[in-house]
Amino acid sequence: MAGALLVFIWTFSDFATPLVLGVHDLLAAQAYLNIVQFVDRRLFRMGIVISALMVVLAVVFLVAARRYVAIKDYSSLAYSRVARRRLSGARQALAVVFLSLVMVASFIPYVGVALASVGRGWSLTPLPVQYTLQYFERVIVETPKYIVNTFLYAGLAVAICIVVGVPIAWLLARTRLPGRDILDGLNTLILAIPGTAIGIAYIRAFHVPLPGLDRGLTSFWIILPLVLAVRRLPYTVRGSYASLLLVHRAMEEAAASVGAGGLRSFRDITLPLIWRGVLVGSLFSFMTSLQEASAVLFLSLGGWETMTVGIFSFYIAGSANEAAALGVILIVVAAVTLVLINRVAGARMGGMFG
Repeated sequence: MAGALLVFIWTFSDFATPLVLGVHDLLAAQAYLNIVQFVDRRLFRMGIVISALMVVLAVVFLVAARRYVAIKDYSSLAYSRVARRRLSGARQALAVVFLSLVMVASFIPYVGVALASVGRGWSLTPLPVQYTLQYFERVIVETPKYIVNTFLYAGLAVAICIVVGVPIAWLLARTRLPGRDILDGLNTLILAIPGTAIGIAYIRAFHVPLPGLDRGLTSFWIILPLVLAVRRLPYTVRGSYASLLLVHRAMEEAAASVGAGGLRSFRDITLPLIWRGVLVGSLFSFMTSLQEASAVLFLSLGGWETMTVGIFSFYIAGSANEAAALGVILIVVAAVTLVLINRVAGARMGGMFG
């Protein structure tokens, strides 16, 4: 259910992919199109209404899913272990063939993006007629801002997630303060709010001039790391929280019994034992921040663009090869990050979504 909920939330809030494919009759796509037009204020307000409706629907689905999982009883009524049944030879071969075809089909877009990033004259032929690296040169050498901005914003967002997320995880795991359940619910709720709605909300909330300045927060590039940090904070919290549950309280109590204060006990005892969980949550926040498009597309001004914004801009402008080159870079970085997550986390990665 947690995995299905993540898939639903990410697809529900995505508008860039439908727009690239020419599909406009979806909530997220309509919200974007109504917001970015500068002609009719009524359509602008309609975009805000659509985003509010998306938030309500996402929250309803999240609450329903959590209630559904909570009322399920997964205990077994049998006293003996249930025997594992193996498929017959023909059924096993059929299952392997079917799953292999699914995996091959899922990787076809990656192959297409890779070929488009290096291919020239590819229109009516099975493969590109010529191959070149000039598209990578354009996005890396001529327009490096997309890559530099992406790593800068994602890195700052991860730093914010660690500074804010680890204390939140400690409060959830180690204290009995009133409102813990509300804090946990709000942290989970962040995942349910579509990025489209968050981007629109930031435009409306932070366009007002700041005290002492004549410009709002949306006029400064720091708004992008902030929105990325808010969007990806739950992953850092869940990774840290799952690791804290594995550290027995007796270790911290033993340190306190010999005179160690709370901060020293956390620094010397708890942090060395939970750093893997913090790192896994941070890496996952970093990887998903690289891929964020829904929120940053509303907030990116000239010179602030990330790789996802660059991919969207290049493709809409008809430069599909440059968009594919940025896509390959993004895929490679995400794949390397995922390998690091698997190496560090092992079998404990699922705790982030529990």
